Amino acid sequence: MTWQWPARHLAPAALVDLLDGVAGPSARRHAERCPVCAAELAALAAAREDVTSSGVPDPPAGFWEQLSARESGGVATIRAEAR
Repeated sequence: MTWQWPARHLAPAALVDLLDGVAGPSARRHAERCPVCAAELAALAAAREDVTSSGVPDPPAGFWEQLSARESGGVATIRAEAR
């Protein structure tokens, strides 16, 4: 048996489609009339706004060089151990 989202509310993917503006008219009508789905949609929209407006800080100076050096060393070590 395959699990399915309860038919009385919109699936999470449908809520995302609503936010993206690609949901069909029946999903839009449902979200307008269903307080549970409207609340989920509002919470999802707020979370999306928080994530997109938070910004990503720049890494400290030398971060990328150190990461690259560590990764290069790690790959070389793995290759040497494989032989």
